[in-house]
Amino acid sequence: GRRIMEWYTILISQVRVVPFLIIYCVGSILAAVRWNRHPTVSLLALCAFGILLANLAMSVVLQVWQFGAHDRGVDAEEIGRVFGAVAMIRTFLSVIAWSLLLTALFGWRHTDQALYDE
Repeated sequence: GRRIMEWYTILISQVRVVPFLIIYCVGSILAAVRWNRHPTVSLLALCAFGILLANLAMSVVLQVWQFGAHDRGVDAEEIGRVFGAVAMIRTFLSVIAWSLLLTALFGWRHTDQALYDE
């Protein structure tokens, strides 16, 4: 009874990640399908989506760990330290992933020199 309710609560709390999971997977598939046309752009996008998926997985693992941490005797201060450290790592990974996506989106385009030669 109680154990099933805990897992149900964990599952329901993670429904929020489903839209992100779908977007990251669709982005990865699109990048892979377009690899022959734009290999560099696809590589950057695949790396970015891979990082975002890992970041999402880290979030889910952290939430699941938190649910059972108190029962295992982990105090609030320790939970706070873990959340703080993981938040820093996730922020760093997000910055890298979004930088890769922006580079994939805009970095491959060449400026039209004719516009600037006046």
